[in-house]
Amino acid sequence: MCKQGNYKYYHAEAYANEILKDKPEPIKNNDYLNNLYASLQGQKRKTLKIAHISDPHIDYRYTVGADQKCNNYLCCQPDDGFPSELDRQAKPWGSYLCDLPPQTFKLMLEYIKNEIKPDIIVWTGDNAAHQIWSNTPQEVIDSTNNITKMIRDEFDQTQVTVLPINGNHDYWPANNQDLSTANSSIFLEEFSKSWKDAGWLTDEEIAVFTQQGYYSKPLTLKDGRHFNQTRVIAINTMSCYFYNFLVLKSRYDPGEQIEWLEAELKELEALNGQAFIIGHVPPMHYECMHGWSYRFKALMDRYQHIVRFGMYGHQHHEMIQTYTSVRNPNQRIGMGFLAGSATTYYKMNPSFNEIEMNEEFMIPLNIKTHFFNISAAEQDQNNAKWSYLHDYLETFNLTDLSPDAIFSEIAVKVRQDEELAKKYKWNKSKQSSAKTINTCNDYCRQTLFCELSAGEIFEFNQCMGNPDFDFVNDFANGVTNFLTSEWVKRKD
Repeated sequence: MCKQGNYKYYHAEAYANEILKDKPEPIKNNDYLNNLYASLQGQKRKTLKIAHISDPHIDYRYTVGADQKCNNYLCCQPDDGFPSELDRQAKPWGSYLCDLPPQTFKLMLEYIKNEIKPDIIVWTGDNAAHQIWSNTPQEVIDSTNNITKMIRDEFDQTQVTVLPINGNHDYWPANNQDLSTANSSIFLEEFSKSWKDAGWLTDEEIAVFTQQGYYSKPLTLKDGRHFNQTRVIAINTMSCYFYNFLVLKSRYDPGEQIEWLEAELKELEALNGQAFIIGHVPPMHYECMHGWSYRFKALMDRYQHIVRFGMYGHQHHEMIQTYTSVRNPNQRIGMGFLAGSATTYYKMNPSFNEIEMNEEFMIPLNIKTHFFNISAAEQDQNNAKWSYLHDYLETFNLTDLSPDAIFSEIAVKVRQDEELAKKYKWNKSKQSSAKTINTCNDYCRQTLFCELSAGEIFEFNQCMGNPDFDFVNDFANGVTNFLTSEWVKRKD
């Protein structure tokens, strides 16, 4: 902290130093999660199954026969015209240059119910189509409420528990949420009504969520099972998203979320509890601003024996990330898993993740990807279906999903081995025929390595050999980080 004029400036690094002062002795070696995985080797334990859905971006204006190769930002809508050429006509199940038609998402929900049979559905937002230049606030609200209804129609009569959180496209204008005043978002208010009616969140959880868009809840399943020592922590990553320019109105702890998260983790520590985190923008990704994400990383370090892992979306790519100890950057302490998008946009096969999670320690044992092959559906529209694509352990020859294994057996090898890098990159798009990977040169492999191993924006830039404030390669990101890297509060 430093003082200047009528304001105090707060540095993320100073916060990290303060929060880590009382780091418990048992986790000072930064190997807690890695040891948990080692303790389970060769053992058969009870598991829970999660279906993780993200970024549906359903387009209710998607029209079969409309131009799927238009010159607009988003195609397959009536305004794009109806070409006579067959290869330009939008097909019934989707197109690589468009958002997802509702029927493909409905087919996914049926597949999840009948084939996956999960205990939990985690739904991490971005529900409105990408038509951000002409949509309305009501259309954005309707997008989330319509998907809520679709999920309820499919799962209300089952024992599946649903855990929702919204994304940056679930506000209007897109990417913008004003966090300077609590209880001021019509979007959070409407989503709260919908999710309360669904029975997914309690009155107490709704009261917290409506304030600023985050919540915490005990893991209680619809079938009656209670995991009293485990909490689901749903974070609002609009507090750190670099395109949320309204965050400039909240120059100190936007939405007071870091303060809230610290209190949640401290309470869990006192109870000898544990948690997993769900959110939209991955907090360790380069689109999450340094001032916020570095503090988040410090909390993950301090409470590495509490937080098991994170489930995120946003990138549309299927990705894995690890993060390190603040003071010992060579020691891996945590990981986050990014589900690929349910939408096809842009040039993606739609997908979701199936996560097998250990019931006792709440750590993921394996992750399987299920997808909808758009190219195959175009060729045989009557037999279009969702199906299994791959699983992480087998595809990447992993010992387990521990932070150390992910780093040494994927990140390091991807940097060295072009064939493995090509495989990892192709699976990011869920093996889309529109994104066939023929090469992955040195720069490509370095980028993948940094994505897998960097814990926040400055680390990613340094890993890529760029300055912290990288105005050349990403001007908007550089400017936003420059303006928000220090938190500011008026003196009392």
